[in-house]
Amino acid sequence: VFFSAGNLNINLTLQLTSPSSGVEKIQLSIGSTKNNFFPGSSNRPQEVYSWPASPITAVANFRDPSIAPKTVTLSEANDPWGLFKLVKNDQLRIPDFGNAVFSVKTPTLKENPFKMFNKMKSLKSCRCPK
Repeated sequence: VFFSAGNLNINLTLQLTSPSSGVEKIQLSIGSTKNNFFPGSSNRPQEVYSWPASPITAVANFRDPSIAPKTVTLSEANDPWGLFKLVKNDQLRIPDFGNAVFSVKTPTLKENPFKMFNKMKSLKSCRCPK
């Protein structure tokens, strides 16, 4: 349904839509792809990621130099599908950074898998065996 023939990756575009006050830069990493987002910039590009990938981490640098950069692991390396748990209503929120909000789009897909996942309670409770 979501993957084209022979391709098991989805291209995502993320855009910082609600920046956190006090944050100078957020580096969001999904797998090996890292992009920098600058709150308050009039130019808010959409950054492309390929997914599934893990881990998902974010690092915030603050405007106040006395505050050390903060790193948050949003999804562990052993959970490549963790993004499904993080995206709600096409948004990825990072409460640790003053509730920074990223919009998440899947422009190459007919159906947005995140919308479908959030509607399916049985799929949300599914866990892979260890």
